[in-house]
Amino acid sequence: MITLKNEHLTVGINPFGAELSSITDAAGREYVWQGDPAYWSGRSPVLFPIVGRLLSDSYVYNDTKYYLQKHGFARKSAFALVSEDDSHATFTLAATEDTKRVYPFDFLLTSDYSLSGKTLTVKNTVRNIGKEDMYFSFGAHPAFNIEIGDRVEFSETETFKTYLFNELGLADGEKIFAENTNSITITDHIFDGDALFFEDLKST
Repeated sequence: MITLKNEHLTVGINPFGAELSSITDAAGREYVWQGDPAYWSGRSPVLFPIVGRLLSDSYVYNDTKYYLQKHGFARKSAFALVSEDDSHATFTLAATEDTKRVYPFDFLLTSDYSLSGKTLTVKNTVRNIGKEDMYFSFGAHPAFNIEIGDRVEFSETETFKTYLFNELGLADGEKIFAENTNSITITDHIFDGDALFFEDLKST
């Protein structure tokens, strides 16, 4: 585990997946979900080169069929630690023969963590180092320690419309989740239908 630390925060980052694994404040409060495998073992996985799932976990590129797992392979890859001090750490993941078997592109993914005061800044950069167009998506998947009954507050009053997902994890219809509100309360069953996906919100 790589540790960044100042008088306000202590941050732990796992080089496996370049995954943010802990943020604790001076009082010892942990802000990151600690990966209880009874529910979900992740903490803050990096999603690359896809976010979500492909139909049949496969795609065709230049007449060749490739198989790519849900959320891609970065979250299950060992990143190289490029630089490190008390307030900053940089990790990279580059294309290999193994990655090219599922994703035939030359890439360099850099994950940079910087701690200043009470703020942790995370910057991810994807570089195409090949000669052809490179197709990808990228996502962050942070999980936070919260309690049932806590609320997520938005800056504007919204109508929240979300996709419905089938048993394969693929979008299959839509529904109104909540109307004319600026907050969502966390309940035991809020994620029974999988992820909540809100588009076109006015809130910042």
